[in-house]
Amino acid sequence: YILVIDNLKFWSTLIDTLDMSLLTHVLFVAAFFSLLFTLTLFLLLFVSHRRLLKPVIMVTLIMAAVVSYFMDSYGTVISVSMLHNIAETDYSEATDLLSFGMFLHVFVYGVLPAMLVAWVRVKYKSLKRELVSRLALASVCLVVSATSVFASYKDFTYVVREHREMRLFINPLYPLTSVYKFVKGSMASDDHSLKAVFSDAVHSSNSKAKKTVLVMVVGETARASEFHLNGYQRNTTPLLEQSPANLINFNHAYSCATATAESLPCMFSLLDHDHFSKDVARHSENLLDALAHAGVDVLWKENDGSCKGVCQRVETQIISIDADALLCNDEECFDEILLSGLDKRLDAINKDSVIVLHQKGSHGPAYYKRYPDKFEAFEPACKTKAVQDCSQQEITNAYDNTILYTDYVLSRVISLLDKKSDKLDAAMLYMSDHGESLGENGMYLHGLPYFMAPDEQIHVPLVMWLSEGFSNSKNIDIACLQEHGHADNYSHDNLLHTVLGIMDINTSQYDVRQNILSACSVSAALPKVVKLPGKSEHKT
Repeated sequence: YILVIDNLKFWSTLIDTLDMSLLTHVLFVAAFFSLLFTLTLFLLLFVSHRRLLKPVIMVTLIMAAVVSYFMDSYGTVISVSMLHNIAETDYSEATDLLSFGMFLHVFVYGVLPAMLVAWVRVKYKSLKRELVSRLALASVCLVVSATSVFASYKDFTYVVREHREMRLFINPLYPLTSVYKFVKGSMASDDHSLKAVFSDAVHSSNSKAKKTVLVMVVGETARASEFHLNGYQRNTTPLLEQSPANLINFNHAYSCATATAESLPCMFSLLDHDHFSKDVARHSENLLDALAHAGVDVLWKENDGSCKGVCQRVETQIISIDADALLCNDEECFDEILLSGLDKRLDAINKDSVIVLHQKGSHGPAYYKRYPDKFEAFEPACKTKAVQDCSQQEITNAYDNTILYTDYVLSRVISLLDKKSDKLDAAMLYMSDHGESLGENGMYLHGLPYFMAPDEQIHVPLVMWLSEGFSNSKNIDIACLQEHGHADNYSHDNLLHTVLGIMDINTSQYDVRQNILSACSVSAALPKVVKLPGKSEHKT
């Protein structure tokens, strides 16, 4: 029952991978079925003690039904990364994933079969006869599966070697493996203390008459393809395109991961994509620590539930749903709330400062909740959390409205900074933590393992604005930077070094070659080296 009903995503993906009719590969599919049957049987036999048998089977049925719903509906993979994301999500995001369709699916395909298991009376044999019976059953299954796999060895070799992602859809074996790794990793991380990384960080320009302020806007679930700045057919960024001249858009920017639980720590970590470990990053100093060590004033404003541990050692303001009746409801606040008090904060600056605004952004699946009604320019918009029940156009409309609202928030930030440019050398840097799938190839939301994630989940927007005073003080050639923004590839790996360069922080960990601005700084002596996450080649 589990292999057939709860593994529809696996079987459909397998058939698509073979790129031939089911009839052509019927023996191979049957062999794969026998192999998974044997593996699942072994798992259940291992825990089939009298007092455990029914509870284990019932829990397995319900868990497999939950997993199958998210795999079949959204194309979600229950990986360790996804479990981290689930563990660190807030109430609002969690409830967005709950729907009547989900409860109905779990009840029909999980709860009802579990009730049947509870009702059936199990007659146990003596211990000796039970062991013999189970050993015989396991032996027969093992021989059958081994023989069938050997008979289809050529197909097995092709799938295992060329399509490693197939294992991610095996329900419940892969989710259980992920749970084991997640629990093991969580238990192992308890004994770590904070590792000093930026203790040598110093500020090199405290004596300037005008203080430098950088507003970093950390986007949520925004994908680059939906930005008109990047060539999208819809004008989703009208206000940014009307902004003061010193706006730089980077067309080719990529995320470190596909879910906030990993991508946010990675953005602020010294570790690059190829070497990133969530556990190591959690117990190591990050970019904000480097700024604090150097005497830079740091403020993190949170509107997305959690900073994932990034901001725990700096001043943090968590937006409350009681903050503003016009911008907040019973569940959350619109991102415009992040601008509340920003004007006064800028007026009070007396030393170089970094202000981080963490958006709710375009977080799904309830895209329609992320923007005020007046920003619903693209209609009809999907107005349900079960986005798979909406048409592709309705989903896109709702998502594009979130980008239009982000455009408004960013333009407000630029406007505020521009008004203060006579007193401050100001800059804004916006970059999203990851992208989003909107139903392309049957995939929704985000969180797929990086090696198999589509471009929509890793290609993110990166926008920067520099005041005239800032670009002059740093000797930045704006035209040169705009040219590089159209041509070069960047990633989250560049973020830490770029911010250190902007704020004039000297540390042994700083790599000027990874600073996006260094290629267009008149005083820069080194060539720029940028790296795509997950790639071995550098582009110089």
